[in-house]
Amino acid sequence: MKQQLLFNLQDTERRSAFLVSPCNREAADYLENWPEQNKSGAVLYGPAASGKTHLLHLWAEKQQAQILVPQQLTPDGILAEDAERLSDSCFALDDADLVLKDGESAQALFHLYNLTAGGSGIILLTASTDIGSWDCPLPDLTSRLKTFAALRLLPPDDHLLEALLVKFFSDRQAKIPAEVITYILRRTERDCAALLKLAAEIDAAALMLKRPVSVPLVREIFDNRKKNIELPL
Repeated sequence: MKQQLLFNLQDTERRSAFLVSPCNREAADYLENWPEQNKSGAVLYGPAASGKTHLLHLWAEKQQAQILVPQQLTPDGILAEDAERLSDSCFALDDADLVLKDGESAQALFHLYNLTAGGSGIILLTASTDIGSWDCPLPDLTSRLKTFAALRLLPPDDHLLEALLVKFFSDRQAKIPAEVITYILRRTERDCAALLKLAAEIDAAALMLKRPVSVPLVREIFDNRKKNIELPL
C-alpha cells in the first residue's frame, strides 16, 4: 500500500477564536486576503504562543490546503504522489525551521517547491525566526524560500496580552478582574507563552486554595516565585 504523505486537519480552530491586535494584524490580513496576493508561498514567523499554528490552521481551512506530516515528509513520499495534483494544491508546514534541519525533509520540500512553482500551488510555512537563521542543509532550498512573503508576528502588545488573559480564564468559566490584569502585565514577561503558563498557575492555585483570582493571590504567587517556592497545587 502506498504510504500517505498528507493528512487533512481536523478540529480546525475557528476564525472568531483568533485574537487580532496590532502586533499580528498585518500577517492575519495577508493570509485572510491571500487570493489577492501574487506570492506562491509565505513564511509566518514569530515567538512561541504568538498564534502561528492557529493562523496556519485557519489558512489551511480557507484554502482547502493539506497539512504536511513531518514524519512522512520524505523524497520517496513526495515522488509517490501525483505530480500534477501536487503542483496545483496548497500545503502548510508548521515549525519548518525545525523540520527542515533534516536532510530528507528538506529534499522533499525542495521537490514539492519545484512542483508548485511550476503550477498554481501555494506553500505556507511557520517558524520561530526568519529564513536567514534557519539551519537548513540545502542552500538551494533556502534561496528559493527567501522569495516567499515574510510575515512577521511582532512581540505581543498590551491589547493581545490582556485579551489572552481574559480568554484563558473565560475558557475555564472564570473571570479575571481588570485590576488583576493590570497588576500582572506590570510585573510579568511580555511573552505569550510565559503569560499563559502564569495564568495556568494562577487558575490552579485559585482552585486548589478555593480563593478568587485576585491581586493578593497573584502577589503571593509572584513572591513565592522569587523565593523559588511553589504553591501546593
